[in-house]
Amino acid sequence: MKARLLRLPRPLRALLLAVVLVPLPAYAQEAFEVDAVAVRGSSPVRPRLDVYARVPYALLNFTNVPSGYQARYTISLDVYAVDASNRQRQFIVSRSWDRTIPVASAALARSDASDRTTNALDVSPGRYLLVFQLEDGSTRRTYSREVAVQVRDLSAPFAVSDVALVDRYDAGTNSMTPRVSNALGTDDDQIQVFYELYASEAARVRVVREVVRPNGRDAAYTSNTVQALRPGRNPFVATLNLRNLNSGTYVVRVRVQTEGGQAIASAEKNVEVTWNGLAQHIRNLEDAIAQLRHVAKDRDLDYIRAGSSDADKLNRFRAFWARLDPTPGTERNERMEEYYYRVDYANRRFGVGRIRSGWDTDRGEVLIRFGEPDHIQRHPFSMGARPYEVWEYARIRRRFIFVDQTGFGDYQLRIPIWDERNRM
Repeated sequence: MKARLLRLPRPLRALLLAVVLVPLPAYAQEAFEVDAVAVRGSSPVRPRLDVYARVPYALLNFTNVPSGYQARYTISLDVYAVDASNRQRQFIVSRSWDRTIPVASAALARSDASDRTTNALDVSPGRYLLVFQLEDGSTRRTYSREVAVQVRDLSAPFAVSDVALVDRYDAGTNSMTPRVSNALGTDDDQIQVFYELYASEAARVRVVREVVRPNGRDAAYTSNTVQALRPGRNPFVATLNLRNLNSGTYVVRVRVQTEGGQAIASAEKNVEVTWNGLAQHIRNLEDAIAQLRHVAKDRDLDYIRAGSSDADKLNRFRAFWARLDPTPGTERNERMEEYYYRVDYANRRFGVGRIRSGWDTDRGEVLIRFGEPDHIQRHPFSMGARPYEVWEYARIRRRFIFVDQTGFGDYQLRIPIWDERNRM
């Protein structure tokens, strides 16, 4: 199986574009994706670890050349054997390879496309930490990523490789375009997965493919087929049909059984389903609905929560935000993005331990409603006075005073948010 490096399909390009347009921290905008898939190598007792990287053009510096524009980069990979805690490391091997990306125009160099690259190494079964470093060939700027992998023993008479997510598969050339990400969008109707089954002799087995929550229940998809295997390597690409998948963590699992249902081998891969355009901020539909409180009326919240199923609630949630979309007809809803960016920021800054999430505090509400203040006066604890903060919004001529009545960081508004006494 060889990897074919292709431009991202349009739906995935749109998803990635939507994610990076949210005002995230610099490190989040500059991420490159990595993945590792263990398959049986030339020796059954030494699996082959195929490693993949997806490098966005936005990370690279394209320079003018006679044929158009060109970028160069180098990926270095250090492999360490680790214990269960990933703290004890033993260096195993290094790999380094170069890539050159030619494009015909400046517009292509500035596009949201990505380059995909792969390498392979033979390893023994065990736990490993893969440390990647990407260096731009022009600016020498570097980026790093780490991924922990568990390489299973694939030498049994019947075994199954790791599961890989696939963007495209060409049966004619037996080549695939790896997704190089475990992220799915809530509007992905289907995904393709690649795996190999290994057999010491010809046999018929039952193959169960499923997408479930980590607790093993709440299956989003399942299929059960009987498959004839030939001796040696048997590659498969399967399409898993998904509809109205809620956000959260799921497990893509391939289980191999005898025709009678006795377990033989299994492999699984965690995937993260996130909201398109809000992957860094929204993880749970029920939380996202509750967090509407600062923008929605009670009747809106009651209507969304009264949905007959998660899918119905999701459709009502989307319809609510569609009414507020400042640019209807486009893929992005800028108002929803900004709202949940503020929710996420409030959760990170103003949460009160396990008592209350940041969005549910007075400071969180003011931030979500009005954005960041133009000026903050902070007054820490002093004799005779409790800690307090004064937030000033010159653009709306409002001033809000928060007092920490308990001394545990739970700052509460001195005057209700709607009170005209807050006017400057």
